[in-house]
Parts: sequence; structure tokens; C-alpha cells
Amino acid sequence: FSYYNLIEITIPKNVEKISPHLFEHCHFLKMVDFENQSKLTEISEFAFSNTSIENVNLPKSVKIIKQSAFSYNPKLKTVSFDGEIIEKEAFIYTGITTFKLSNNTKIIKSNAFQYCHKLNDFMIDIDNSNLSEIGSFAFAESSIKSINIPPKVKTIQKFTFNGCKNLEKVTFSNNSKLE
Repeated sequence: FSYYNLIEITIPKNVEKISPHLFEHCHFLKMVDFENQSKLTEISEFAFSNTSIENVNLPKSVKIIKQSAFSYNPKLKTVSFDGEIIEKEAFIYTGITTFKLSNNTKIIKSNAFQYCHKLNDFMIDIDNSNLSEIGSFAFAESSIKSINIPPKVKTIQKFTFNGCKNLEKVTFSNNSKLE
């Protein structure tokens, strides 16, 4: 469907994976819906890259957002994701303003939210999050003001917060396992 003039799409409940590049460059695509009781587990590489999607409410069944799945979407403001892995560059150059990390998320890979210049609030439950890995440049050049580092995070890679000029506060869990 790349480069099609789609405006809205509903993903049927029996779809288990959105294939790589499937809706990439659908510049008019504003809305993606998912049927109830969805079996979707994966959003593949560049699946919704370069679209006009504004909000995404992913089904609870989705476990992984692959590389650049929602990249280069300046109109994307909000995302709801309960899965485990946010891969490299998943949201690079998007217009996300707020992101509430699910307690199920274990990994945020490198460059995941890089150049999200409107991302002010990135919320992590400091006591109950299962986050264990934050990749390099994950939040580079974003506008986050504060961030919580939960106890299961063992390493924060180099340049994770590079160029975060608005970052004023980093709070580490009292039970931090940082090495």
C-alpha cells in the first residue's frame, strides 16, 4: 500500500503482523484502527513511516514496535503501547508530545525517540516498570524535562540524553541496579 492515498485503515483482528514498509509513504493516512480482540503482535520496520497519523492506540497484544515503524511522522502526537520492546528509531522525528511507558516495556533501543522536539513528558513508573535497557541516543535532541530511571535499568548507553537542553531532573530508583 506504499504511496497509496489511503486516509483511514482498520486492521482486522486476525492480522498478527504488519509487514515491513506496508503503509510507508501513505502521506494522507491519518487514522489507524484495530478491531477488538486483535491478535496483532508486531509492527514491522517502517510500517507506518512517513504518514499523517496523529494518534495510535495499539492493541494490548502488540509486543514489539520494530525499527522506524512510526518514524518521520511530524503529526503523530500520542501513542498507547503496552508491549515489551521499542526498537531502534521507532519514533525518530515524530511530533509526540507525551509518552507514558507501559510497565511491560523492557527495552528502549537506540535513537527510539531521537529528534522528537515536542516530546516534553516521558513518564516511567519508577517503582513498577520492567524497563532494563535504554539505548544510545534514545532521547537525543528531544525536549524531555525529567525522567525516572527504574530499578531494573542496569546500563544507560552513551549519549542517551545528548542535546536534551530542557532536561532538568533525572530521578533514580532507591533500588537502582545501575552498573
